[in-house]
Amino acid sequence: MSFDSILAGFAITIVIQLIVLGKKDKIASASIAVFIISTAFLLISITGTYIVLQSAGYMPAVSNPPTELAIMKAGGGIGFPAVVGLLMFMVGVALVGWLYSKGIGIVSTSTMILSLILIIVIIIQLFS
Repeated sequence: MSFDSILAGFAITIVIQLIVLGKKDKIASASIAVFIISTAFLLISITGTYIVLQSAGYMPAVSNPPTELAIMKAGGGIGFPAVVGLLMFMVGVALVGWLYSKGIGIVSTSTMILSLILIIVIIIQLFS
């Protein structure tokens, strides 16, 4: 199971929870939309990764799996949906904080901005 599939599961679970809560304000609606988009892009990434692995001849019972970085490099743009899905997930987390209170909204948004900066630094280090 990949990181993408775990995040996609969390994202769709959050969508279901927000829908069940029945909130219909702009922040709730935006959060639901963002998490749905995140789920879609993460599922695209999962599917693309599977296709790249199959075309490379990877058989789970026979060979060692390549690293996620190797998959992203071999698949060309296959890393793009994963990055978009992750970014949308982070935007959703930032938005959900605002549903509770202004203080939690500030904390969740600040935390996601800091996380985004750190992720960008890590990605630059990996690909340079």
